[in-house]
Amino acid sequence: MTRLLCSLLLLAAAMSGCDAASPTAPDAPQGSVLDCGRFTAQTSSAYILPYPVGQAATVSRTFEHGPPQGYAVDFLRPIGSLVVAARAGLVVEVDERWSDADHAFGHENHVFIAHDDGTVARYFHLTQAGADVAVGERVAQGQSIGRSGDSGNSTSPHLHFDVVERPCEGPWPQGPYSDACHNTVPVSFRNTRPHTCGLTSGVAYTALPQ
Repeated sequence: MTRLLCSLLLLAAAMSGCDAASPTAPDAPQGSVLDCGRFTAQTSSAYILPYPVGQAATVSRTFEHGPPQGYAVDFLRPIGSLVVAARAGLVVEVDERWSDADHAFGHENHVFIAHDDGTVARYFHLTQAGADVAVGERVAQGQSIGRSGDSGNSTSPHLHFDVVERPCEGPWPQGPYSDACHNTVPVSFRNTRPHTCGLTSGVAYTALPQ
């Protein structure tokens, strides 16, 4: 979605979520993919919120992303805010080259972390030189992995977090959006207020001690 289109949609619908654009390609398919039955129970979730305990962030966009990123979550975060690993894993890709003033699609600074079950967590829009980890490094859940920013296809500082079914080949942005590697999976977060069908746009969620 282009920055101009996002601005127009904001005028039409305050809850459109365009205050924090995703790294979705401009020609990606749109539409809701909400399926509450796919979410795991919050208490048994493998994931925690991707920011430090005691901090809160408002969700600006979730299902509004449309497929294939319909289960992604945008958290409003000031530039420089710490980002932590929502789940332990192996760092498989890092890009921290781009300025926060560079809003070109594909220029999203990011960290990708692969999990033992084959899924990959993706942390987008980090600030320039904002990664705290390197490819090949194993990270623990809750470990600092970088700092949030406003790089790439973004209209305001935020962290775009999603989990995909399997890794794509090559560096971001990878292949057509029809490829299964871009399909996001539902994620519940066990260290915050109760939610049975994912997080809700416009609501602030505090990361609680486990």
